[in-house]
Amino acid sequence: MDNRHEIRAIKNRARELNKERSQANSKKQLMSNIKTKFKTTMIGALDAFEKGFGHLWGHGLRASELTEAELEFRENWEEARRDVLDKGNLQSRAAMDEIAQHTLDWNRHQLELVVKNSEPTNE
Repeated sequence: MDNRHEIRAIKNRARELNKERSQANSKKQLMSNIKTKFKTTMIGALDAFEKGFGHLWGHGLRASELTEAELEFRENWEEARRDVLDKGNLQSRAAMDEIAQHTLDWNRHQLELVVKNSEPTNE
């Protein structure tokens, strides 16, 4: 009887460890996904500005090819770009810190199939 109790305790501990590992992996995956979404949002927004307004600072040209006005716009753009990335990264880190304070479980989609008897019945 003592042996069964020990085996049950070992199985329970293994379940707990698996659950903890699953929670840690779920949190790690969520954090990775959110970081990617932050980066995609920031880079996508910057790209949209470059496409729409890049002609003002000679986007794609070397500094030696720019006019005085384009050089000034480029300096302003670089400062704004740096500010957007700094603030976005700050918020991304804040989100990661927030997530780190929570316990998470991944609610994966589960499908339960019902198997019916395929043999005909005499009813």
